[in-house]
Amino acid sequence: LRKATERYRAFRFSTYRRRTTTTSGEGEGKKSSFSWFALHAAKAGASVAERESASSLFYSFLFGGKGTACAMTISLTVQPRVQREKWSLYWKESMSTKTDILDPVVLSVDEKKTKVGDVLQMVSSRMSWPPKQELLRLEGFEEPWELCVLNGKECMEDQTLADCGITKENSTVTTVRKVLVAEGWKIKTGGLDDSDTDEDDF
Repeated sequence: LRKATERYRAFRFSTYRRRTTTTSGEGEGKKSSFSWFALHAAKAGASVAERESASSLFYSFLFGGKGTACAMTISLTVQPRVQREKWSLYWKESMSTKTDILDPVVLSVDEKKTKVGDVLQMVSSRMSWPPKQELLRLEGFEEPWELCVLNGKECMEDQTLADCGITKENSTVTTVRKVLVAEGWKIKTGGLDDSDTDEDDF
């Protein structure tokens, strides 16, 4: 792969100096150059993953960072938390709280394009959580179901990560999903499935 890359650079340098292209013919020149590069990378014994990685560098060099393959990403470390609220139906407020600390999740994201809401969805998908729209909703609870916090400051879901101050050097956030557990209710239907809440439910 290294030899193919070096040969391609020499090829591009020699042809670029003497080639004059029009706007209509420029795409064909780039397409044929890429075909040349891919062929020699394959001959060099590069794996599929290596060829894809090299292709990204190729597009970055060829299009001056304007191609879709040139998007820069960072590794975002997410510390998920599940906050369980024992919610009183009588007082309509939280009686006690328990927080589950889960293992960190690492996501590859473009901080300039990825929004906080996208990160929350990625974490939910990774954890196999149900959508927040399906969480138990109880009267009186008006707080957001999910939060993303960076250095103690809440990040809004419609903000991009860059807008929140997330960078390659500052890329650890904490997410919180709130789950309600009803307190003080009891269902009586006369059936065998009658139930109520107790400490085991919390």
